[in-house]
Amino acid sequence: MKLKISILIHYFLIISFILLNILDFFNLLAPDLDYVKKLISWTLLICVFYSINFTRMIFGFDDKRINSILITSFILLAFNKFIAILSFSEKGPLFRDLLNLIANNAGIIAHFTFYMGAVSLLLLCVYAAWKTDIKKGSILGMLHESGKRPSNLIHIFFRSLIILLVIAVFYQLLFDPILEWLAIIIDSSLVVLGLIVYSYYCLRKNKIKIHERLHLGKIIDSVSDIGENIYLKFVSLFYKKKTVLLGFLGILVLHLIIDLSSIFLHYIFPFYKSFYIKVLGGMITENIFSLMIAAFADSMLTGILSSFVYIISSFGMLLLLITPAYLWYNYAIHKKIQISKNWICILLSSAAALIISRVYSIAAIKSSMLTGVIIQTSTAQNIALSLMIPAIVYALSYLLFNKIRRILSLTSLIVINLFLGLYVSLFILSVFYYYTTSIISLLMNNNYLIASYVLFFFVVNILFYFFGFIYFIIITIKESLTSSIT
Repeated sequence: MKLKISILIHYFLIISFILLNILDFFNLLAPDLDYVKKLISWTLLICVFYSINFTRMIFGFDDKRINSILITSFILLAFNKFIAILSFSEKGPLFRDLLNLIANNAGIIAHFTFYMGAVSLLLLCVYAAWKTDIKKGSILGMLHESGKRPSNLIHIFFRSLIILLVIAVFYQLLFDPILEWLAIIIDSSLVVLGLIVYSYYCLRKNKIKIHERLHLGKIIDSVSDIGENIYLKFVSLFYKKKTVLLGFLGILVLHLIIDLSSIFLHYIFPFYKSFYIKVLGGMITENIFSLMIAAFADSMLTGILSSFVYIISSFGMLLLLITPAYLWYNYAIHKKIQISKNWICILLSSAAALIISRVYSIAAIKSSMLTGVIIQTSTAQNIALSLMIPAIVYALSYLLFNKIRRILSLTSLIVINLFLGLYVSLFILSVFYYYTTSIISLLMNNNYLIASYVLFFFVVNILFYFFGFIYFIIITIKESLTSSIT
């Protein structure tokens, strides 16, 4: 049966999008095509946002008009991120004039769109407080704001204020970071991840015929939908009262995954350069392969031993970055934390190598453009100890695992919590620097409306990262005491 023209166009666009992202991942994409790819990515993600019922999540009812205004306001508030990445984009001949125009007027565009978003949110909150009935089971309902609309101006004012605060928190903790991560930082790496995951699925699911698994339509749909599916499943956590805190905790641990995909991957795959790599510039250090080559300059033996240290330390940093998200995922899905024997043994031994060799370190980003924690590399120290001690740790933990399972499990959780605590502390320091400089600059330029929003975002971020880390500790302690760690 012949395929319809619309289906052919659909697959052509998706295949083009996938190929553009693969080329972007390997840093082989021409500047003009990179610009086209960004526009496609942002358009697709915005379409996903408009398909999500945020009004049901926040207010407890369905209203397409309010939902559309809410999402449009969010996009306007976050428009400065699109402007920033376009300003930093490499300029090709086709779009050079347009990108130069955007870069030269970036400040004006960012302030104008933020004002539009801020004012539209204020009006929306007043309308929602005045004209709508908030239902139980929604986020506002959890704050005891459910019930019929108020009848006097004082009650309307206070309900409007509460709605504004909730929406602002929702924007700052859920919409803004997810938009930045999916549309700006990890869009190409997500597509490559989709290809890897689907390839693994094809090799593992032996019960399904290979020609069925490798069907072109299935491959295309699976890879192209991975970002959307991840986001939709994640957002579903905020529809239920029992899983809201888990959803916010997920945002915290996802910061580590973002650093993995945007910074750490560059040290392993030097050709991969995310937006963060371009912005941070001089703060990015040597990749692992350059450090290995430099070690061979001393002697062959030093080079070989140092290479093992770099590889083991990289495993240590990788596990420290992904384990909090892995634990969160297990707890969110299975309501218990599961850590395998091999995972614990490799984690403890490679973390020991990481600490002794000092190959990787983390530091707070102090920039007026972004917040976060940067991963940096350095020449391996204590080569002999960096190999012997991890080998001893691995051998003892593997051989004695059945006898001291609980001790090893608790030790691994302590290591993870210490690393996450250090990470959160540095992140808070970065947030403090970014927001204080931004607020001072806005006040000096008499941008009081934007400054008030930014001040609120600042307080929300500090409280979120601090209490999010406390909640993660509570979960891990609770699980260790109830003996559900396996």
